[in-house]
Amino acid sequence: FLFDLAAPRTAEPVPLLGFEETSLGINSMTFSPDGSWLAVGLYGSAVVWNLASVRPTVVGRHELPGVDLVFAPNGDLLSASSGESGLKRWPLSPGSEEGVRELWSRPGAVPVVIRAVDPGGRFVIINYGFDDEMIVVPLDGSPASIHSLGRSPEGIAVNGILGSVDPGGRFLAIAAFQFAHPEASSIRILDLST
Repeated sequence: FLFDLAAPRTAEPVPLLGFEETSLGINSMTFSPDGSWLAVGLYGSAVVWNLASVRPTVVGRHELPGVDLVFAPNGDLLSASSGESGLKRWPLSPGSEEGVRELWSRPGAVPVVIRAVDPGGRFVIINYGFDDEMIVVPLDGSPASIHSLGRSPEGIAVNGILGSVDPGGRFLAIAAFQFAHPEASSIRILDLST
């Protein structure tokens, strides 16, 4: 259902039709920056609604589970899929002549998770599940850079689980966690300009 929070409390929610795959599970859900689209990552699919319509458009299907979705500040949809172990950009603007573009791929890796998007729209931060590498993927297609969170003095990998990029796009804050030593959890700040 889509709820209009500006409507009177007695208003009924709008059912979004054509969502037959909901029994398979929802991984992510996000609105576009201008509020005209709602994207839902399902177990195996990415479904996008133009909110002027109640019928969805399936923009991508994946053979394996896990679709993580976010919108870039320019309105392009970004999808990460465990089945393809990669990141794709889906232009949704009607005048766009560019098609779907793969921005990053590591075949055979564990699920890709989108951790943060640069507010300026220049890059997205991904990693592979609870991995110790944070990957900065430029949205213009230029090469990605990998930042390792390192290991503890005992040699245990430090895993990145949450991320946030500062408004200027210079610093990345990462919530770091060690499964064997949860008391060693920390927040690490990476300077992306170096």
